[in-house]
Amino acid sequence: MESSLRESCQYTAYRVGTHEFEVKSLETTDSIDLKTRTCNCRAFQTFGLPCGHAIAAINITEFDLYDYCDECFDAERYQDTYAEVVHATLDQTQWHESPKPLMTILPPLAKQPPGRPRTRRTDCELKGGITLQVHLMPKTWSQ
Repeated sequence: MESSLRESCQYTAYRVGTHEFEVKSLETTDSIDLKTRTCNCRAFQTFGLPCGHAIAAINITEFDLYDYCDECFDAERYQDTYAEVVHATLDQTQWHESPKPLMTILPPLAKQPPGRPRTRRTDCELKGGITLQVHLMPKTWSQ
């Protein structure tokens, strides 16, 4: 969020409609809809936090920036997540049996790609097919 706040200083926002804004920078022009929480860069929708473009638009409306953050980032939700105690299990003997049968997960189906399969060549073939022959000298020639 801090990086988006720094980034928003580079943008100029213009109101186009009630909840629609146009945010311009040197390179691009992005459209933001604060009602649906969408932006052309898609960071607003993806992360659930206002992107730099959305922050520039929110700043000219004088609304609270944190009202446009997703619910999962609220302090109440954070506290609810850790409200109950989770007891650790020490070993497998403390595991509970599931009443439902376990589902078998299979690997994805592999399809053979179209076309002829690639040939695999050895290093010798890649170097031009040079074969080296080693001649051993007979023992009678050695001194």
